[in-house]
Amino acid sequence: MPYKDLREFLRRLEKEGQLLRIEREVNLEPDLGAAAYAAGKLPNGPAIYFEKIKGY
Repeated sequence: MPYKDLREFLRRLEKEGQLLRIEREVNLEPDLGAAAYAAGKLPNGPAIYFEKIKGY
């Protein structure tokens, strides 16, 4: 299914319980990398949305 934009896609993931929002500030490495790696190893792991990445 095509989505109008990224916001619409994220809303859909959130509605389906497939979006994990990280609200606290994280470092690009090792925090973000480690979380993405771990989520990728889970069967049906959630998409991860980091709201605050230090330096960005």
